[in-house]
Amino acid sequence: MLRTASLILVRNPSDPEVFWVQRSPKDRFLSHFHVFPGGRVEPSDESLGAAWSDGAERVAAIRETFEETGYLLGHSDFTDVAGREALRREEVPFETILGGRKLPLDTLIDAGQWTAPAYFVCAFTTRFYAVWVDSNEAPTVSLGDPELVHGEWIRPVDALARFKAGQSLMAPPTQCLLRALMDGAMATPSKFLEADEARGAAPTHGDIRPQITLYPLRTPTLPPATHTNCYVVGQKELLIIEPASPYPDEQAALDRHLAQRVAAGARIRGVALTHHHHDHIGGVKHIVERWGGEVMAHPETASRVPFPVQRLLSDGDRIELDGVTLDVFVTPGHAPGHVVYVEQETQSAIVGDMVAGVGSILVDPEEGDMAQYIDSLDRLRSMPLSVLLPSHGPAIGGAREKLTQYIEHRLHREQQVIDALGMGPADIVTLVERVYVDVHPMMKTGPGGGLAGRSLRAHLDKLRHEARAVLDQNGVWTAR
Repeated sequence: MLRTASLILVRNPSDPEVFWVQRSPKDRFLSHFHVFPGGRVEPSDESLGAAWSDGAERVAAIRETFEETGYLLGHSDFTDVAGREALRREEVPFETILGGRKLPLDTLIDAGQWTAPAYFVCAFTTRFYAVWVDSNEAPTVSLGDPELVHGEWIRPVDALARFKAGQSLMAPPTQCLLRALMDGAMATPSKFLEADEARGAAPTHGDIRPQITLYPLRTPTLPPATHTNCYVVGQKELLIIEPASPYPDEQAALDRHLAQRVAAGARIRGVALTHHHHDHIGGVKHIVERWGGEVMAHPETASRVPFPVQRLLSDGDRIELDGVTLDVFVTPGHAPGHVVYVEQETQSAIVGDMVAGVGSILVDPEEGDMAQYIDSLDRLRSMPLSVLLPSHGPAIGGAREKLTQYIEHRLHREQQVIDALGMGPADIVTLVERVYVDVHPMMKTGPGGGLAGRSLRAHLDKLRHEARAVLDQNGVWTAR
């Protein structure tokens, strides 16, 4: 399992502040989230931390903080910029950069170990450490940093206020650690470990926004994804967006969460769907039978699901909950009548299968439309969205950057298809081999070139509708 480590620098005991950083909106992992400096444990960290059972993690936390902020714990006067950049590029071992300097591993306070939630697919743990530093210490984030865009000292209460106001994205461990710091964890370190997840328990859900809880559910979805994200929106009145799992154990887990919310005074308003695919609707009947409420979906979705839909949604509709408003945007392409829900106050978009935090999105020619899909992506890109909440994988903070990446990828693939047609007439299987040289062979296995062939056909259909490609009666495609 991949191991990572993170360091919480704390200063000013009379009114503590922590140093946090904001990840780049272009980053593939936790884009635009506020986090504490950190990164993966490297093999070289093992020898430097050999005297401690968790020594490699302690070294990694210090090393990554040095790489990201230029601050070397215990040696604040050390300013080897060239060495830091060489270390970042993995050209020089950390031990060489240290030049005999000792790391104060014993000053680190264990702040818990968290396991990544299931929707990340890649299994990893993160060990957190906290440490007091002098008030005049000055870690910084450089303007040219490829991973980070900002760093600052901030009081934990102010950091959490930003989250509550929808001005900052932070993962559940960050939220929990900040609350522990507010509660005096630097004086009583056991407070860092009060949450079960801080002691290694697998997380089941987390708040992405104060009014949006992500609850991943295991579903029979396409790999590499293993789960579909269910979103519970609201506080006093709850809307469950895509209770997707058909499996009784997953349904029971979601029921337990909902029961806690109801016991605290909330009520279930109903269920809303983004589209009709089987890995998005598996638990709808169970939720309605168990908790009641209405089912909401676009008419195209309603015509394709095996249960009644009470409220038909159109573009421009609004779903009013107690204190929360969701705007409805119809975004066809991946599926007919696909819908995106945007929480009005924070512009957080629950985007279904428009994009994915893990893997990619298939536009199947049997029911999808590549031109509509690209248009829908472009429509979303024109909106001031703060975060994309996909059905598969983690939240994406760099909304515009991710949507631009998706559009550019599709247009690049389209140009590859045009170039492949320029090599001469060919059937689907031949074109798959010409175009999809960059995918795993498994993606090309199966009738008609497998999943790659289905995606290719969606591109070809778009070109045919635009009079840029022709299909003959023998299944051969030709450029036009």
